[in-house]
Amino acid sequence: MNQVTDIEIDKINKPYLPIASGKLTKTNGIIIITSSLLISLFMIFILFKNTISSFLQLTIIGSGILGTLYSLSPFRLKKYPLLAAFCILVVRGSLVNMGFFLEAKIALQQMITMNLNNNFNFNNSISFILNMISGLLKSSSTTTLATTVASTTTTTATTAAAAKIIPNLLYSSSYDIYRSFKLLIQQYPESIILNSFFAIFGLIIAIMKDVPDIRGDLIYKIPSFSVKLGAKKMFRIAYRLLYSLLGVTSFITFFSYLTTSSISGNFLISSLTSSISRFTSVLQSTSSTMKLLISVIFFMMTYDVRSRAKKIEADNPDKVFSYYMHIWNIFYLCYLVLPLMHF
Repeated sequence: MNQVTDIEIDKINKPYLPIASGKLTKTNGIIIITSSLLISLFMIFILFKNTISSFLQLTIIGSGILGTLYSLSPFRLKKYPLLAAFCILVVRGSLVNMGFFLEAKIALQQMITMNLNNNFNFNNSISFILNMISGLLKSSSTTTLATTVASTTTTTATTAAAAKIIPNLLYSSSYDIYRSFKLLIQQYPESIILNSFFAIFGLIIAIMKDVPDIRGDLIYKIPSFSVKLGAKKMFRIAYRLLYSLLGVTSFITFFSYLTTSSISGNFLISSLTSSISRFTSVLQSTSSTMKLLISVIFFMMTYDVRSRAKKIEADNPDKVFSYYMHIWNIFYLCYLVLPLMHF
């Protein structure tokens, strides 16, 4: 949609895009957008209305509404720096991550419930077995299989209760949505931590996105942060936020690792790691090996983004755009690394 509404600006900032380059007509672009909207609404409200929760429906609808407000007149929120950053932060940083996380949790736990009700039918028991193995790996040597089963059953019951409260957006009140959301957050507090991480990352992307687009924004009077405050300043703010986010994540996981190492006898380190563990409860069940691995990976990413940034001239849109695209690689690498916290 943004390509359809920003053709002239894209001819300056991103002439390689399909519509700006002439490889795709504006009419065909509108057809693709409209078809995608209608197909997605058909899928969530008709085709799969009995198999998905309101969380996924809200994610799709919310993303669509904010994307429309961002690009289309008379709203065109991209003209307002704070609102433009808010749209990107909410959709990419929070809404998508939280919505998909909660939907996946509900779907997996419903599969486990189905296995329990069907006496471990072979064709439907893979997810339950994997969940059991994961639980056993996390458990201490004194934890019994019965305890793990009981824990799994309790988690299943809680998630199933939340799913029953809010079966479908069309039949749910705002209070039901809130009550179900609160119940799931209490069951999965790690979702808040991971969601906060990607929300900050979304803010960084929102800031960095406008830096290489400053030429077209100046010509067409789009008052982005880069136009108002300068490309150099905004580039510096964005990359410092990025390596700080990655560096803090590396620091937290490393000191959490120390709690399970021989160094943890030091009182100062023990006090610090105890505080970190309370703040990041998701790391309490992570093995020491994984904590160290995650810490090293995030340290390498921190070093990478900082060393690359020092070589970038903020006044050179092409180089800044190359760095911006590299940030997306880091973003998706985080999606691959952070799930390791569950092992």
